[in-house]
Amino acid sequence: MLTLKISLLVFTISIYGQTIQWQQTNIVSGNPIGSLISNSIGDVFASRWGDVYTGKIYRTTNMGDTWTLQSNGLLPSMFHLLAINSNDVVFAGGHEGINYSTNNGDFWMSTSYPTSFGVVTISIDFNDDIYFSASEEAGGYFYKSTDNGNSWMLLTSGLGNYGVKGIAFSYDGYIYVAAYSSQLGQSKIFYSTNHGEYWYTSNSSPDNLSDNIIVTINK
Repeated sequence: MLTLKISLLVFTISIYGQTIQWQQTNIVSGNPIGSLISNSIGDVFASRWGDVYTGKIYRTTNMGDTWTLQSNGLLPSMFHLLAINSNDVVFAGGHEGINYSTNNGDFWMSTSYPTSFGVVTISIDFNDDIYFSASEEAGGYFYKSTDNGNSWMLLTSGLGNYGVKGIAFSYDGYIYVAAYSSQLGQSKIFYSTNHGEYWYTSNSSPDNLSDNIIVTINK
């Protein structure tokens, strides 16, 4: 069984520069950790893969010395993908939908959910709007919420048969997505200048990218 242990950065400053060291935390051994986030006060949330619908979420308030299981009200899923907004509301997307917690994971509530497919990727922009994609194989299942998941808008105009697998936001308001088409067997990177209402692909976007691509922004 594959075991992944979480490490946290500890910074030591000297007059000669900065030294970065890794220290192992005390999270209980088990299945791999698939998602990590932290809130504004430094608490860290870790999502652990499970078998079928036994994925778990843990939280530490002391840099990993101790971890607390945070599963009260959580929808069952093999894994949960985590995101957090500027108000420290934590969102967890899984096979059955999206949960959210306003009290650091002590209790989870469910958002509305517009599809029967499980979450492939979830992210939150600088305006606290939530974006999530479901079923990259089928394509056409990419949504946005401006009200913390109470309602969702479909954002597929311009994406064609591509399903979104990764999301990134730039400070100039652009949104970039890595998307894969199982019909064509290829990936592309799309961008939107109007908050996802329409998507473009640049003329220089290659057609033979791996189906495992992700996107990130150099801030």
